[in-house]
This record gives sequence, C-alpha cells and structure tokens, in this order.
Amino acid sequence: RVGYASGEDVLFVLDRVGGFIAYKTSADNPIRYFEFSRTTLGDVNVAKALVADRLGYVYVLDGGAGRVLKLHYNSSTRVFDTYSVLRNGLSNPSDMDIHYGSSLTDPNDDVLVIANTGAGNIITVNASNGQTIQTFTSYSYGYGPQTASIQVPVGVATTRWTYSPYIYVLIKQGTSYSVASFNSSGTGGMA
Repeated sequence: RVGYASGEDVLFVLDRVGGFIAYKTSADNPIRYFEFSRTTLGDVNVAKALVADRLGYVYVLDGGAGRVLKLHYNSSTRVFDTYSVLRNGLSNPSDMDIHYGSSLTDPNDDVLVIANTGAGNIITVNASNGQTIQTFTSYSYGYGPQTASIQVPVGVATTRWTYSPYIYVLIKQGTSYSVASFNSSGTGGMA
C-alpha cells in the first residue's frame, strides 16, 4: 500500500512481508526505512493497509494483531519521531482508508474507515484518539425495505475531500463481490 502526505511532501510505501515502511521525500536521495521490529511496537503480524493524513501522521493496519498503529513523521529530521497503538481489539481487519475532515489543519476531525472483516462490519474511528464514531453492519438493496448484513467486508474507500463523505465497501459473497455505499448518516445501499 502507498500513502502520500501532501503537506509534508513525502511518499510512504508499506512492505506487507518485511514489516517496514519505505519512505522518500523529493529532497531525499536515499530511500529511508522504518522497521517495526526495532521499536516498542514489535513486529507487525500481517500488514494490510497504510494511509497518511495531511500533517505527517501515518496509520498502519496490522491485520494479524487486530490493531491500528499511528506514527508521526517529522519533516525536519525526516524520521518517525513518535509511534503508538491507536486502536486494539479489531477482528481480522482487512483494509483501511482515511477521510479528511472539514478543517485543513486540524487532524482531530480526520476519520479512519476500517473493514473489520472478522466481525462482519465497517467501523469509523477518530484518527486523533482511536474512538469509534460509527459501526455499519447492514445495507439496503433492491427496491423496498430489503436489507442484508455486511458479512465479509474486504475493502473500503472514501471520498476524501467532501463535507458529506461517502464510504464504499467491497463485500465478498461466496465467490462473487458487490459494492455498497454509505453516507455520513449511516444510510447504506448497493452502489
């Protein structure tokens, strides 16, 4: 997975197998590396996703450990200077995206959207403190009041820059896939 922090002009690439992040700014000649095993975070069991916000925070979804890691990239020193576990207790999560809030300089209104595959739901999480905002468990389909549960969500995407965000969810149903969309009030339907 790849993330780009436009405010910091840095590109981040998550290595799913080796447990590290490679990153490069336009000012850097060498590619730099951040290895999880050399930190108090320990090994990343199954790296599933990486997203970056506008202020230099990078979020990594560790599917094997059911957690979201939050790292801060310091543009002056060009290293990750702080890191922590933002969220624990996820059930085999498979994907993550970020919706930028309405403020261009306040990361407190940025929202992480997580496909919590093992629990059969989608959760939205405050990127600042890891608290759950909403949980999506079902969506509407067809005509009328028919609903279906989100049994195996395997992918998520958001409309990043809108004031009325939409979340798109890739749902596995046996051997086929469908896409559901949700608006900010939690109303969902087939996309």
